[in-house]
Amino acid sequence: MNARQLTSHLLHKPGVVTEVDWSGSKMAVVDRNTGEIIPVYLFVATLPYSQYSYIEPCFNMKRDTWLR
Repeated sequence: MNARQLTSHLLHKPGVVTEVDWSGSKMAVVDRNTGEIIPVYLFVATLPYSQYSYIEPCFNMKRDTWLR
């Protein structure tokens, strides 16, 4: 078998594109007052040119949540 290591280079201009998505795994936080375990979803936004990422836990995955 003839294996080739092919790659694809994507060009990104600084500050033009932001990639957003929800992380694959659900996490949880604990309410210190009640001890209740509350599920949270991780919102991830990445600037592809610099590869800087912003991550924030959210209580739901509704559009209004991540637009905020």
